[in-house]
Amino acid sequence: MEFYEPEYRINRKARQITSTSVVSKRFIETLTESALLKLLEDDRLIVYENHTHDKLIRISQDDYSSMLDDKWRNHIADSDEVDLNDFADGYCYIAEFWKGYNGIPIVILFCHH
Repeated sequence: MEFYEPEYRINRKARQITSTSVVSKRFIETLTESALLKLLEDDRLIVYENHTHDKLIRISQDDYSSMLDDKWRNHIADSDEVDLNDFADGYCYIAEFWKGYNGIPIVILFCHH
């Protein structure tokens, strides 16, 4: 039996995360790397990456630590205004903290390169 993972999208203009319905309209704040590290300790946390347009890619909890070490560490911007020359390999992530309607914390990592 194949597991179906619903497709999630973000509409930044409307400030909402959607799937088959609206999942969240509660943007909380842009995170620093240290704030992100603290949130990654919450086992209820849902993490997505965004590389193009509006599609979100869910990152499993099993992958957090390897993603942190391989891609995220030292690549999290402290604000939403960045200079890619300040980051090794010319890429960074802007981490946004959201709350789902069910109270579940959500982090979206927007990749900039």
